[in-house]
Amino acid sequence: MIRLMAPASARNLHEAKIACTMHAHETLFVILEGEGEVLVGKIWGKVKKGDVAFVPRWIFHQTKNTSATDGMAVLAITDFGFTSAVLGDYDARTRLATKGPDAVDQ
Repeated sequence: MIRLMAPASARNLHEAKIACTMHAHETLFVILEGEGEVLVGKIWGKVKKGDVAFVPRWIFHQTKNTSATDGMAVLAITDFGFTSAVLGDYDARTRLATKGPDAVDQ
């Protein structure tokens, strides 16, 4: 899935202005355009076009476009299909954004 991010935006923004999510599938973020930051656990890393960030299972993460003027394109590659086949509909139970019964806040 390719995410196009507007300047100065973040993915999965929650009520408390903490933009993070956690799930059972692993994710690779490939930065196709622009620059920004990726949160993996409690560590922020700067990213730019051509960089790749790996997010292990059950680790809080966020992508953020830090440019005030340019967009950022992020390709997210996951093993969601495989994980769902093994665990069922875990996503609805564990997402903070949907207040799933098994969601864990950091």
